[in-house]
This record gives sequence, C-alpha cells and structure tokens, in this order.
Amino acid sequence: SSVEKIRAVYDAFLAEFPLCYGYWKKYADAETRLAGGAKTGEVYERGVAAVPYSVDLWTHYCAHAVGARADADHVRGLFERGLAYVGTDWLSHPLWDAYVDFEQNSGCGSPRHVAEVYTRVLQVPSRELDRYWTKFCEYVEGRKADALASEDELASIAAEVRASAPPAAAATGAGGGDAATGNGAEEAAAAAAEAAATADPGKDAKTIKFREARRALYETASAHRAIREPFELLIKRPYFHVKPLDDAQVANWERYLSHEESVGDAASVVRLYERCLIPCASYPALWLRYASRTERDQGVEPARAVLQRATRVFVKRELDAHLALAAFEERAGDVAAAREAHARITEEVAPGSIRAAVAHANFERRVGRAEDAKAVYERAMAVERSKEGAETPTYGCLVNQYAAFVAEALGDPAGARDVY
Repeated sequence: SSVEKIRAVYDAFLAEFPLCYGYWKKYADAETRLAGGAKTGEVYERGVAAVPYSVDLWTHYCAHAVGARADADHVRGLFERGLAYVGTDWLSHPLWDAYVDFEQNSGCGSPRHVAEVYTRVLQVPSRELDRYWTKFCEYVEGRKADALASEDELASIAAEVRASAPPAAAATGAGGGDAATGNGAEEAAAAAAEAAATADPGKDAKTIKFREARRALYETASAHRAIREPFELLIKRPYFHVKPLDDAQVANWERYLSHEESVGDAASVVRLYERCLIPCASYPALWLRYASRTERDQGVEPARAVLQRATRVFVKRELDAHLALAAFEERAGDVAAAREAHARITEEVAPGSIRAAVAHANFERRVGRAEDAKAVYERAMAVERSKEGAETPTYGCLVNQYAAFVAEALGDPAGARDVY
C-alpha cells in the first residue's frame, strides 16, 4: 500500500515536471529500497524517455545496471544509448568516465575496449578534453598497439609502417650486392626493431602511429572546443527549474543556437535545441523556433511532434504555443487537427480570450464555415458574461470584434447591428 502511494506521488509530480531528472533518480531508488528493485529499470526507462538529453540521468541508469551486475553487453548497450543523446555535450564527462571505468575495472572489458572509448571521447570538444588526453596517454604507456587497436586499424598501421620504412641498403646495391644479403639486412632490422619495441613499447612504430592518430583527433577537438567555450561558459543553469532564467542566459542560448545553425549539421542543431529546452522549457518562443527549424530541416511530422510536446507538457498554458500549433496544422492542410487545436484553446486554455476567439473565428471563416465562426464569438461572449457580467472591457471588446467580423468578413452590416 505504501509503495503504491509513493508511486502515485512520483507519477503525478513527474507528469507535470518530467525534466526533473533528480526525481526520476529518487523514484528509482525508492523502487529499489521499498519494492526490491523489480521495477527500478522500468522507472529509469520512463525517465530517459521523458528527458533523454540528461547526462546525469543516463549516468545514474548505467550505474544502476553496473551495480546490479547486468550482462556486459546490456550495460554497454545502455552506455551507447546514452552517448547517442548526450555524448557530445560540454559536460558529458560523468557518463564517459563511467564508461571508461566499466571497461577498465569491471572485469568485462579489455585494453582494446578501453582504448576504443578513449578514442571516441578524444573527438568530443568537451570541457574535460584535456584530462581525457592525459588519461589516455597514461593508459597506453607501456602498452603496444597490438593490444589496443582493432584488427582493421592494426592492418592499416602495419601497411603505413612498411610503406614508410627505408629500403634495405643492400637490396639493390649499385655495386651489384647479393639480394640475399639485402633480405638478411631487412630481417635483421626487423628483429632489432621488435626487440626494441619489446623492451620499450613506446618505441614501437605501430604504437607510435596509434598514439599520434589519437593526438590528431585531440587537436581537432581542441580547436572546436575553443569555438564552443565562450557560449558554454555563460550557461549557468543547464538543468530544469521552475524559476525563470535571467535575460542574459536566454540571450546566450539564442546566440548559441544561431551559431550552431550557421555552422553545424542537422544532428548537432537538434542536440543543442534539446539541451536548450531543458533549462528553457518554459519559454514558448524557443519551442516555436525549434519547431520552425525542425520543419525546415526534417519536414512536417517531426515539427508537429515538437509543437505537440510543447503544448501538451511544457508550455501547455501558453496561448502563443497553442495558436502556433493551430496555424501549423492549418498550413499543413489538416483542417480537422487545426479545428481541434482552436477548440482546445477557446474551451480549455484561454476561454474568453479575445485573441483566441478572433483566431478561431478567422480560421472557420477561411475554411468556409461562417456559422461556426459566429458561434465561436458567441461562446466567448457567454463565458465572459457568466464570469464577470456584461459591462466589462473584455466583454465589450468581444462585442466590437464580433460586430466588425460580421460586417467586414461576412459582409453583413445588418447582422453586425444585431450584435450590439
């Protein structure tokens, strides 16, 4: 009984505030503590579905799977799912750290697994990039490329080493030296190189090339980080809170989005919008900007999904967002969906609103339903009359708007006089 009550409380709270990742963690912990953990994974799945761009929530979920001694492939799958969403974030290091630790210390990974994770994180222009380069260098110290690189990369590196090796001095000697002597020299040189590499893996040509390839990745990511850093340093609250952000932070997000839209690919633009709309979830203008960009890059259905998320959860009481959804549906040619959106506004979101009534009535006029347009005004006037009486400014404005609509849009001056 107590478990069910606790579940009901968390469910109700998180339905209203799904971006509060800390409460998803508390919910999962409560499941483990009070109900044995049978549904802990389900809670985390609901959490990452609600807020998939949360580094912290993915890190907690993966830590839960590691602690529960889940199958190694299952744990890797969770890490990979999380990294697909947040792996390029400026503050993605908790999840990358957990992944490296799993591969290095759980007994499930190998040096090759660890090196692969480092190779990937060295391509991310994150705050902790320099630390990852240092940790990578420490990890590969004393290890040869044979234990670190994939088979395909080893074959490629070996080919590069052979291509860059100096020719055997005696193989084609100008004085007519014996070819066999050349072969012997090659073998001797190879044996000497192998002996040196065994004594000091850092002198192994393949290992040097392996490390230098990662250095190139690190340097490229460092250059990208320098461009990203001025925007990132101004983000003081990357998480959701009901309190509004200060104007400077909102302006920084807007500049950051404009920058990414001008230089980034579609995927990076989506990730930045999703990051932005965690701390800025209560700002309708940013949702509308995201929907507009999504429609441009991906088409109608993804843009519709953005607007529906906004109006159903995050800005569900904001008139502008609902009007934008109604206009979007009308523009997309879905008259029924547009009518449904307008009806929701005038009946639930903003009954009695002059803007809502005018927008709804004009929509009905555009689709050829004049009587329905008139009914919209009459319902809005009835709501206002029942609420405050017929002498309020809002009621008077509705009457004036209705009369003007009948006279001008419907071409019925006599009907307009009847409104008064």
